[in-house]
Amino acid sequence: MCAQVNRAMIKKLVSDGIAPGETLVAPQVFSQAAQIENLPLEMFIGNETKIPLALEKLQAHLKLGCMFSAIANDLTDTTLKVSLETLNRLRKRFRDSQIIGLVVPGPFTAGGGKGASDWNDSSWNDALDAGADRLNYVLRTYCEQDPDFIIVREEELPTGLPEFWPQWQDVMEGLGNIISYYQVLPIVMAENGHLIEISLALNECPGFVPTFHQESVPAMQAQGILAQRPWALALDSEFPDRQQGQDARVMDTLSVEDRRNLVMITTDREIPHNMSVGILPELVQRMKSLVS
Repeated sequence: MCAQVNRAMIKKLVSDGIAPGETLVAPQVFSQAAQIENLPLEMFIGNETKIPLALEKLQAHLKLGCMFSAIANDLTDTTLKVSLETLNRLRKRFRDSQIIGLVVPGPFTAGGGKGASDWNDSSWNDALDAGADRLNYVLRTYCEQDPDFIIVREEELPTGLPEFWPQWQDVMEGLGNIISYYQVLPIVMAENGHLIEISLALNECPGFVPTFHQESVPAMQAQGILAQRPWALALDSEFPDRQQGQDARVMDTLSVEDRRNLVMITTDREIPHNMSVGILPELVQRMKSLVS
């Protein structure tokens, strides 16, 4: 459970690649903090004073030992400035008592890439290179503020381009090395349709923890992937009631080794802003129950 995972466990995972045997429960909750401050989301996300105060209140409300200091959809200087100040204030406030992470766009997404199949060599290479160049700087800057984990999330990846994956693998290996150098845990998340390609590419990047969506877990388990390396599970961010039983069934099929390697349960993206703060504790408890 979340309270059993501490910063030392995460740093040990980064250094030796061995899962701690406990699972961090980390829903991507951020924009609900705007409700606590009674501010429109567009005003809240640019307020580097209000954000850390509201996140602290939200953390106390949810009784989690972890929080997201930023869930960034872009890498602009403005976003970076606000996110850095938030992370800095939260780390000074909580020191080692809280696990703090953030989400950044992946290199292809950051470079303006989309998931179409009609890319030519120069265009997808340009997108990947542009995103990688920006992330090289952004990740170093974030890591200097001492987060515990960073989720690198690709929104869309190209289809029908097998030559894309070796290049993407090389970029991700470099980014993973940057993050790991600072003893921060690198996690990768992407759309469900490319999980096999991502898993194969990351075999050459052992530092990264891959995230699998709940519906893909049986296929990953059948291939023995979950027993081979640390991994994370992503649940539907909208938490539809019809999937509650499915969540439990997925967990029931996991072997002892699969469970030991499960380092995090999160959501596939940020929980929608229109979801009330009042119902979040129930959803968090549902996530915790999967690993209790």
